[in-house]
Parts: sequence; structure tokens; C-alpha cells
Amino acid sequence: MAFYPPIVHMTKPLCFQFEDFELVSECPQHSHTWGQFNTIDQGVAEIEIEDRLLIAPSSYGIWIPAEVVHSSHYKKAQQYCSIYIQPELTAAMPSVPCILAVEPLTRSIINQFVLWNKNHLDSPREIRLANVLLDQLSCASSMSEYLPTCDDKLLLPILQALKSNPGDKRTLKQWADSVFTTERTLSRRCRKLLGMSFNEWKQRLLFVSALQLLKNSLTVQEIAFELGYSSSSAFIAMFRKHAGTSPEQYIRRWGM
Repeated sequence: MAFYPPIVHMTKPLCFQFEDFELVSECPQHSHTWGQFNTIDQGVAEIEIEDRLLIAPSSYGIWIPAEVVHSSHYKKAQQYCSIYIQPELTAAMPSVPCILAVEPLTRSIINQFVLWNKNHLDSPREIRLANVLLDQLSCASSMSEYLPTCDDKLLLPILQALKSNPGDKRTLKQWADSVFTTERTLSRRCRKLLGMSFNEWKQRLLFVSALQLLKNSLTVQEIAFELGYSSSSAFIAMFRKHAGTSPEQYIRRWGM
């Protein structure tokens, strides 16, 4: 187990911390006076904030405002990047911890800073690119959790049932019939209250469930069957979409 302490001194408006983890790595509970955006290029980042765990696959990152206590956990992330931002530059960022989407342009800019391997901005070019990055982050779509929930009287029993049995193959119409409403009503409530379609929420549930089953040392075939997939290939395609890698590669790289 390796421990990586947070940066203690920050002398520039924006700085970066890069790591290529070789072991299961943890950063103990701490807080700081600047905002922090965390992302990895493959796999899943996990950060504990107060009483909840935020997870973010590689197409997302975790935003932590200044003074928020948190700890992090990474399992052989091939490439980790933490962006530290002075509070006066975060006015357009969310005021609470959340998940931010990492668009292709955002990822390309982060990769460029990784390539330069520079923690602080020095040249005018670096400052210009950092300004574009800040603009991208401030405009990024956000969500409170990767797998959101709600207490809506129609959606709640459906979400709870699916969490108990992620492999349930009932369609949205069949779920609507079970709670005596219409498919259109449920679809509208999903987008309004969960911020996504029913199918997208179900895909995320399957991915999160797959991560847990991988930790339990099940084979890919066993997980695919457990989650209701008719073939391993369909499950692998779903997993690759969310993690940026196949389940087999994920197991090898993360040492499960």
C-alpha cells in the first residue's frame, strides 16, 4: 500500500499533480484552501467525501471545492491528474463536491500537461491553455453522483428493485405498468430527477455492480450472467464504454 500526501504549498493560481501508481494507493483524509479536480485516464477514481463515496470513470472527474474534507483511493491508475485551482478562479465552478464530465477537448488539454510533466505554469502558452481548461471545467455538465437516486414515489421503488437485482430485464414500459403509470411519465421523471434517461441509469447501475462483482473475484462470464447479459461480449462492450478498458485488462491492471 502506498500513500500519497496532498500538495502542501501552492504558489501559482493553477498547478498540477501527476502520478503513475504502481500499487494500491491512498491519500488520507485532509482538506485544503484551494479547489481540486481529480481524474484518471482509465479505470475508476474513488474519493470519500464526508459520509459518501464518489466514483468517476475515466470520462468523468471529481470536483472538490476548497475546505472540503476528503480522502482518495486509487488502484493502479495508469495516469492520475489532480488540478489545484485557487479559490478566486473557481467562482463559476460548482459550490459542492460533484462529478464533472470530461469532454474530449478537456482530456486532450490534460494529456498535454501530462506530456509536459510540469506542476506549475511558466510560459504564456501554458497559461493560455490553462485558461481554456478552466473554461472547459466551469462549463462541464455536472451531477451529484455517478449513480444518482431520488425519493420520487414512482421512481424510488423501481430504483430500489433494480439495485437489489441489477440483472432485471424489464423494460421501462413494464416498470411503468408495475407502478400504475405510463412509460412517458417515467421517462420524463428520469430525465428531470436523475438527469439522464432510464437506459443510461440502468447502464451505470450495471457498471457499478460489475465493479463490485469483480472485487468478489467472479469471472467475466459469471458476471455477465449475473447481470442479465446473454453473452460475455455484450457485457465487455458495456464495461469498456464506461471504464475505457475491458474487464480482463481492468483485473490485471488493478491487481484484483
